Amino acid sequence: MAHVLKAFIRELLSEGGSASLSDDQVSSAVELISSLISNTSQFRGKVYIAGGAVRDEVMGKTSHDIDIVVAKRNGGIELAEWLYNKLKLSHRPVTFPKFGTAMISLDGVEHNGIMLDGVEIEMVQTRAEKYDPSSRKPETTFGTIEQDVMRRDLTINSLIKDLTTGEILDLTGKGMQDIKDGTIRTPDDPQVIFDDDPL
Repeated sequence: MAHVLKAFIRELLSEGGSASLSDDQVSSAVELISSLISNTSQFRGKVYIAGGAVRDEVMGKTSHDIDIVVAKRNGGIELAEWLYNKLKLSHRPVTFPKFGTAMISLDGVEHNGIMLDGVEIEMVQTRAEKYDPSSRKPETTFGTIEQDVMRRDLTINSLIKDLTTGEILDLTGKGMQDIKDGTIRTPDDPQVIFDDDPL
């Protein structure tokens, strides 16, 4: 059983994103968004990269799966719309207001001499979730950054990176050590986490 668990952990920790993107494209896209929001009062200090991308960075890897969480009511959709207008993107953001999520495509955008074609970024407001036992789709509401972190599946996926300062935050107090130790555990009561979202 132990070897199966170790293989699962190795696979989980080596997950990557789209092979068609280069590390330079991903880094440039993050740098672009960071530079744009750093001078705004509406987004400065409220926008974070979350999940696997931060875990991978801590492990010295570049993830091609960029998920951004915005600590502001309706923040994901608002940031996506703001970037759409600021960058004059060719495609409107795809939004899902019920879940407070949006996705933008950076096709046609160039930053520091790097074309960002193919880079897609998901954005969501910080949220709390409540699950109905008869459905996998959660009822989501605006929540604090702490609530957002504590609802995540594993501590190693609960790290966030402040896009204004570049600081990596471990609000559970366990994620960084668990990466170092190779430990897989939930941020909160596993019975609650897995009952809410079995996948």
